[in-house]
Amino acid sequence: MEVRDIIPDLLNREETLALGGVARPYTEEEESARIRNEVLSVDGIYVTPSEAPIAYGDKTCQQVLEELRTRPQQRIYLYGGWSNGMTLWVNIIQASLPETLALNQIKVKDIKTGLQASDRPPIFYDYRSDFDSLSGWKDMVRQKGLQLSPQEYEELTLADLLLKVGGAPTRWTLMVTVTGKDEPLCPPTTSVPFPGSQYGNGFIACYLKPVFKQGVFEKPICNTTGSRAVDSIALANLLVRLRHDPKTAIEVYIEDARRRREQMLKRGGKAPYTVEEAERYAASFVESQEPIVEEIRQILSRYEKREIEGFQYAVNIISHKSLPIAVYKIPSVRPYCFVKKRGWEVAVEK
Repeated sequence: MEVRDIIPDLLNREETLALGGVARPYTEEEESARIRNEVLSVDGIYVTPSEAPIAYGDKTCQQVLEELRTRPQQRIYLYGGWSNGMTLWVNIIQASLPETLALNQIKVKDIKTGLQASDRPPIFYDYRSDFDSLSGWKDMVRQKGLQLSPQEYEELTLADLLLKVGGAPTRWTLMVTVTGKDEPLCPPTTSVPFPGSQYGNGFIACYLKPVFKQGVFEKPICNTTGSRAVDSIALANLLVRLRHDPKTAIEVYIEDARRRREQMLKRGGKAPYTVEEAERYAASFVESQEPIVEEIRQILSRYEKREIEGFQYAVNIISHKSLPIAVYKIPSVRPYCFVKKRGWEVAVEK
């Protein structure tokens, strides 16, 4: 198997449909406008605002898949984590919940149910924060003075959580399941804002035969989930580098940074970095990707295309001023790469 068999080309609009999605209780018009103006251009997906994204609204997973079937592109790229309802279905919930559940109605307890599913992918973020009581949703709920019982907390939708606490947690724990046991894969991310360089992480998840309640979806789906927006930006650029040469990845890094900076200034805010800083960081960041690119190529070369149904690869990320500056392999003593054949198996072992 080669990289192009499983990694989408984010720069090829005819091949890949890139989707951001916000499962929040806005009207369809408000949600669609928000996605066009912010998600696709600010958060590191290389899609222009003029391209029409999908507005999730109160659609179910099945309704979204039916719409994706009508799109001409043969590959789907899902950007982001907890706020993208389709990412939650692909990476956690899968076939464990009824297909009538609307994406903006996914609850904390639904994530818990999904994490208990036997065929759930092994790498995931702990959105429940059961493993780190000092961060995550529970801590944000407490900071807002909301008195919720454990039962009330489990009944909250992720959309409600966002509206109640005013934003996403600044720290996540990246988890992995080995031999049926969930455990942290990396240390928790650093908080934002954080003086100096920031530590984050994230993972690539690709599925040649994604499985949902109603069966196998015929188009491959790839997702990158980072602990924060800057980590997702880093992962998207890594996908670009996997399908293109370093020069192209550098150019895309700089162009995305310039576009994000312009939007920050248009909204009346301050940009944390200059274009010159982005240009200086770009080559160094892309150079840091090379060991990962080489290893992913080597891993995939060991398999025939028809052997693999899924692929996961986690990385550590260093960022500064909302710009990724380096991405690193996780030490081989930890299980950071998996392939799915008949089931999930570790692809890199010490």
